[in-house]
Amino acid sequence: MPMLFEHLKFAIIQHAQDEYPHECCGAVIDGEYVRFENVAENPEKEFAFSAEDEHRLLVSEKHRTQAIVHSHPDGPATPSAKDMQAQIATQLPFVLLAYANGQWHYREFGDHRLDDPLEGREFQHGVLDCGEVIRAWYWQERQIKIPNVPRDDDWWWQEGADLYKDSFKMQGFRELQVVAMGDLQVGDVFFYRLTKAVAESHAGVYIGDDLILHHLPDRLSRKELLGPWFHRASRWVRYVGPEGGNA
Repeated sequence: MPMLFEHLKFAIIQHAQDEYPHECCGAVIDGEYVRFENVAENPEKEFAFSAEDEHRLLVSEKHRTQAIVHSHPDGPATPSAKDMQAQIATQLPFVLLAYANGQWHYREFGDHRLDDPLEGREFQHGVLDCGEVIRAWYWQERQIKIPNVPRDDDWWWQEGADLYKDSFKMQGFRELQVVAMGDLQVGDVFFYRLTKAVAESHAGVYIGDDLILHHLPDRLSRKELLGPWFHRASRWVRYVGPEGGNA
């Protein structure tokens, strides 16, 4: 599925350049990009709409707000946990334009990306990553919308980080006692600790026929044989529903 608002990229770039070194902020309204004033106390690192503009964006009966837009003037090219929290709160698509490594990076994130193809995704943390391909599989295959979890890039290096263990339990998954590959059911999710990370930092979903679907950094999302990953997995969980019942 193509991104919804990429045709407005150059208008957003112009706004970002005009506001540099501050973050720009705006919105897609009725198909057009509209600039707004960033009233954040620290506009170099964050954005905020005035109370009047925010009310107009989210409550207007005359015009349709289709997306919220902001920039990261000096990177990173990934949404922050705070960005993701704001997107979840508004339930609108978010557009991020970031300048990093000498070029502009255009990102859209939000639940509209759940309809992107499952295979061949380019890895972008918080946008298209291993957690997002699992959410997309559950949406496309079972029409179950697993809640998203705000997260900063490199969260797995932080002491005390256990995002997967905590978030998947909250989202309706329960830990499995898996002895053999025959114990698995389609939809079961595995976790794996990459390199020397503090926490389990990678996950994938079993899709049947001895295959898993997952998305590693610096690789496209793909199907792979279950066997090697079954032996690497540190844990498996199964979706039983948000109340702990049968899904």
